[in-house]
Amino acid sequence: MLGGMQVPLRTLVLILLAGLACRPNRIETVDLGKVLPLGEVSRERRDLPLGDRNAPEFVSGWSWPEKDAKGRAFRWATGDRSSLRFYCASPREIQLRLTIRPFVYEGAPEQVLRCLLNGAAIGEKKFPSVSHLDFQLPPSLLHEGENHLDFLWKYSTRVSDVRPSRDQRKLAAAVSAILFEGLVENPTHRGIAQDGPVRLPGASETRIALRPGPDAVLNLAAGELKRLKIRVRQEGEEARTVEASGRRGGLYRLKNHEGPIEIAFRVGRGAPLSLDDARLSWAGPDISPASESEPSVRRPDIILYVVDTLRADRLACYGGPEGISPAVDRLSADGLLYEHAVAQSSWTKPSVTSILSGLLSTEHGVRSREQAIPKRVKLISEYLKDSGYRTGAFTTNAYLIPAAGFDRGFEDFHFSQISSRKLTREGIGWLSEQGKDKPVFLWLHSVDPHAPYQPTAAFRGRWAPGVPAEFGSVEHIRSLGGRPPEETAPFVSPFRALYDAELAQNDAALGELIGYLRKSGRYDDSCIVFVSDHGEEFWEHGVNGHGWDLFEEVLHVPLVLKLPGSSRRGDRVPVPVQQIDLLPTLLHIAGLRVPENLRGRDLFAGGPDPDRPIFSEMSYEGREGFAVRSGSYKLIQPLSRGFLPGPQLFDLEADSGESINYGGDFPVLAAWLALEGRMRMALLPASGEAERPVALSAEERRGLEALGYLKARPEGN
Repeated sequence: MLGGMQVPLRTLVLILLAGLACRPNRIETVDLGKVLPLGEVSRERRDLPLGDRNAPEFVSGWSWPEKDAKGRAFRWATGDRSSLRFYCASPREIQLRLTIRPFVYEGAPEQVLRCLLNGAAIGEKKFPSVSHLDFQLPPSLLHEGENHLDFLWKYSTRVSDVRPSRDQRKLAAAVSAILFEGLVENPTHRGIAQDGPVRLPGASETRIALRPGPDAVLNLAAGELKRLKIRVRQEGEEARTVEASGRRGGLYRLKNHEGPIEIAFRVGRGAPLSLDDARLSWAGPDISPASESEPSVRRPDIILYVVDTLRADRLACYGGPEGISPAVDRLSADGLLYEHAVAQSSWTKPSVTSILSGLLSTEHGVRSREQAIPKRVKLISEYLKDSGYRTGAFTTNAYLIPAAGFDRGFEDFHFSQISSRKLTREGIGWLSEQGKDKPVFLWLHSVDPHAPYQPTAAFRGRWAPGVPAEFGSVEHIRSLGGRPPEETAPFVSPFRALYDAELAQNDAALGELIGYLRKSGRYDDSCIVFVSDHGEEFWEHGVNGHGWDLFEEVLHVPLVLKLPGSSRRGDRVPVPVQQIDLLPTLLHIAGLRVPENLRGRDLFAGGPDPDRPIFSEMSYEGREGFAVRSGSYKLIQPLSRGFLPGPQLFDLEADSGESINYGGDFPVLAAWLALEGRMRMALLPASGEAERPVALSAEERRGLEALGYLKARPEGN
């Protein structure tokens, strides 16, 4: 129901991903039955699950779950303050009970815990050894809904300062039990089903953050709406209760909001509450889709040049050293340079699969070393081959091999461990054999400047003079792993210099390709795409390489698009784009229909949306997390050890180095981005849908060993 009119169900469009471009003159609707299961649920819980790494109660100042010698879960309190949140449906007498032991070492002082409830002190306890501590939580200090506990420690000590260890954490105490006597012992099941009626648990609050249009209307149908309280807040404001109206009492008008809003569904104590229907609707803006640029040449040649491990900020056209990338600079002067292109992952296999398929890694499912591209996933080479293109590919990264499915749709596919210069010349040789009766699609994937950093003498002499010969080898890089910042700092400049030398070496190879295209008469009418799969870190956030996390060093990649006929020459596009935008864009340029199921956007259709959420995800060697960017804001959500101690929101415009967490300043924005990320993570097939493990040939295994991904086998193996 909207504005007193009943909206027919058959006209409602299911939009799971808030923030997608609205269609003109349409009522936009989100089916909350699909969104609520992914929301943040706070409920009364007597016993906090210390072993649950996703437990939302542990806000900050806690380690990931660990187990003692008897297999019992505990968490370390880290730093000087550890914060918890807990839910209380109605204030009453509650007692907090802790089982705790201090971090002890020779000469350690007696540990003291000072406890704050919603900012007010409620007690202080000393505990020299394993202890059971009790704190009374006064009803006068408790809030209806979410409450906060802060544990202030007398001391926290870096492990490596008092014990022989590389552990850099500052530990205060190990907590093995947290109980709230007096709260309801709710079952661990969230109580919200994906299908059928939505069931909200009793004594709970379910929060979702969406970005609807203004004057949105929430339409609910339930038998016991009196037990339900709806609270809404936008950034910078206190939450307000929204009263129901209408004959059924299930119509809630959410007026006068801008940007993302958080909607909380609060249910009192008792049985779960069933919602038979839950929808959020609003009038979409009147935007007439129109093509920004039609290609002047139909069915042009398409050259996709992917440079492995190239971060954007080292190219001169992106602000890097002058003279380092003349070929890319000239190419950008002939086309479009996208200033904020985002990689879908921080390592090769999932990112390249996203480039070729137009799908997120959570959709194509290629998230581990061993997986091959599922047969259901159609690649751009297959689209173009089916439409009459001649297709060829030359790759130098041993992940990108026929056994993993990367040869699909290519009439000629070649993998070999060669330099970018040799790779480019092989591509030129293939092009020279193709007539001009049919358009061609050529994919070249160069492994320079991927580690090990071994530029030729000429480029080393110009860009890395004086760097010792042993620097940048696989063995040298491995020897630096896990060292503290003070030990790795001397290697930052030499490693960057070697990296720049390989970048310049690759640029020279690209220059040879562009020179051939000009000489052969193919350049003007060709579409040339220059892009990277991911970037590289030089200890900006404590590590070297890639595949560790999702900071800008590995996600901000170059993207230059030279259009056929050289239209849009020299334009720079400030709106963030992503790798999955390439496939629909290239299909458009080739005059082909763009499939409707793609989440990427044809960059030449419709107006730009600077705030659309852009998703990146990483799953590698047990390290998992996702990042969501909207405009200049970016949320990184860790899903395992090895990322961040908790979610962090960065403002890339104010803090390009991603050092300041703005999550506390913009909680609604952070909640919206987190939900956007969880929606995309939910796209993963329930079965995992892993293709057969990839069987590596001897050459392919040597390729992964050379890149440092696999350790070399002993002689004779």
